Amino acid sequence: MKIDSIKIEQYGSGKRELDFFLQEAEPGTISCKKHIHSTVELLYINEGDYHVTLDDEEFDVSAGDLVLFTSNAIHHVTAGVSEKNSYYVMKIPQTLLFSLAERESAYEYVMRFAIKRSDSRYLWRRSELSGTRMEKTLQGLVTEFKSDGYAKDLSLHIGMASLLVEILRDTPPKNEATSKRSLEQILRVMDHVRTHYAEDIDERELAAGVGMSYSYFSRSFKRVTGLSLREYLNRTRIARADQMLFNGDSSISEIATLCGYNSVSYFISVYKKQIGKPPKRILKSKEK
Repeated sequence: MKIDSIKIEQYGSGKRELDFFLQEAEPGTISCKKHIHSTVELLYINEGDYHVTLDDEEFDVSAGDLVLFTSNAIHHVTAGVSEKNSYYVMKIPQTLLFSLAERESAYEYVMRFAIKRSDSRYLWRRSELSGTRMEKTLQGLVTEFKSDGYAKDLSLHIGMASLLVEILRDTPPKNEATSKRSLEQILRVMDHVRTHYAEDIDERELAAGVGMSYSYFSRSFKRVTGLSLREYLNRTRIARADQMLFNGDSSISEIATLCGYNSVSYFISVYKKQIGKPPKRILKSKEK
């Protein structure tokens, strides 16, 4: 493995993905197919109700609720029974944080949005937002979106950055302090896994590739992400597989191979453990 192949995207590279728009849906229809991306995404429910799937969790949301999709979390949204359903979508690339924050702090902020952890929040109910600075920021964004004011795009971008600040302050890190250098190294490894998940990945090589000892890397990765590298790799692979099963026409054996599994039976076992049901059931549900 080439060490220089492990990189983290820096500000200014790649396609600009910062966006704010309104998404509408008819009752009972799929508003957003299962998908995964590196961009942080937030949904602010405008009217109606929706059923949301976020990795292995499912919940219902309604007007005034806010949902956060972290980078590389697979998500799926279906409209409920209300006659009118709509939500505001905010898509924010993590590179925005690198452009605004001090380098020493940026990696800590990015990590908050880089992985779905059990000790962080991803859902704010309307009653919880009522009267808070977060609600004020959200309402300001909606007002600006509906306006035709000069520099509207700049105002929306500033507002979305402010919203990220409010989320960071609402859910400060609970894990033990980790050096900024270690956070940078771990993010580089996570980025490598996201783009090379179908390949054979050796933890010792990855650790060496970012200049960390194997034992220190293993402890640091677990402390920061809440997962071992193997668990993170499997989560990444299964998220991709779940997306393929839901949106594509490949067979289970083809998907297993495409996601880095040499054994179909092992793939099914890991998938069932993570998703809660075998992949065959999803294929069957598509055929009905």
